[in-house]
Amino acid sequence: MQYRDPASLALAAGMEMIASLLSFGNGRIKELTYLGLCGLTFPIKFLDCAFINKQAVFSSAPGFCIVVQKSE
Repeated sequence: MQYRDPASLALAAGMEMIASLLSFGNGRIKELTYLGLCGLTFPIKFLDCAFINKQAVFSSAPGFCIVVQKSE
């Protein structure tokens, strides 16, 4: 699987940070704030279309995926 969604990655990190700051430690408020931010900022995800099949984007991947198969 190729990772090619840098706008979505930045958006998710930003929304998480903003929701955490505005919730003042209240989990329910954080959930509602995050949901509201998702609704307001979803058009930004369309910026990811510009990065389809671009090799330069792979450096922004947040982690690794390892596939392991158990031997019999």
